[in-house]
Amino acid sequence: MVVVNLSVSEERQELERVIHSPQFRRAPQLQRFLVFICESHFQGAAEQLSEFQVATEAFGRSGDFDPAQDSIVRVQAREARRRLREVTGPCCYSASTPAARRRPPRRSPMSAV
Repeated sequence: MVVVNLSVSEERQELERVIHSPQFRRAPQLQRFLVFICESHFQGAAEQLSEFQVATEAFGRSGDFDPAQDSIVRVQAREARRRLREVTGPCCYSASTPAARRRPPRRSPMSAV
């Protein structure tokens, strides 16, 4: 596996490419999820993310959000991972880490689009 260290600017460009891909273009909730996770990473705050925070800040859920009753974050995370695999390939993203440590998609310059 090739690990590519991208600058924040390059990561932002990659995020834009991903959210405008056919897999994400017509999926506004998935776009919001991915942008929120990536922006948290860019700001160095990804390690502190919680399911509650993603639900309330990215998806507009109320302050009484209960993850036991509403699985939106888990459902969107699962679908985002699936679509990211379609966009970047199975080895070119790191969104399979625990929720609090999700990072934006990374791909090798040699990987196909």
